Amino acid sequence: MNRSAQLKGLMTKAWNKGKYISEEDFKSHFNEDFIQKYNITHYELVDVLAYIPIVCNKPPKMLVPQKKEHKEWYVYFYFLKDHLDTPIYIGKTYDVGNRLQQHIKEEKKYKQIKYVLCCVFETENDALDFEAYYTRYLQPEWNIDNKETPSKLYKLPAQELKPWAPSTTLEDPQYRQIFKDVEFMRSTLIPNFQKTINAISA
Repeated sequence: MNRSAQLKGLMTKAWNKGKYISEEDFKSHFNEDFIQKYNITHYELVDVLAYIPIVCNKPPKMLVPQKKEHKEWYVYFYFLKDHLDTPIYIGKTYDVGNRLQQHIKEEKKYKQIKYVLCCVFETENDALDFEAYYTRYLQPEWNIDNKETPSKLYKLPAQELKPWAPSTTLEDPQYRQIFKDVEFMRSTLIPNFQKTINAISA
């Protein structure tokens, strides 16, 4: 793609986003400083200036990125094998598996995560509220935000904990250990940690 075509594409995007509102706005952008800075040739300048009326002939589309809606949101709790009394990290996401992969890519310490529990919410706002609430009360070691002292003036209702494991089939031999871990989470980790959740809840 030549530079004239690239400039035309940028002009179209700028117009659709409302950066310019008239032909005069566009033309004033192509001043002497701009031409020298980007070393625009006479041919390129004539070509893009001729394109301005074409762009401005249509009403701007005002392209606004749409925030994707998700059916479920999760507050998740990471546990280490030898650190089961309290979570080492608490977070919020709409995809627990993807978030764990991101954490592992960002920092090697997340490879130590052995168990993941979660609470399910219908909206992101609810998940945000409970993420902050649990982080303030439990003070997980790896969290940075929401570490201030929790308010004693209000408490949020207790939430049901669920085990998290990768989506897979029980028949696959390589995942047998994962399902053993899920059984441990259900039989031991969840009942113990649920008592902690209930104790700090309304």
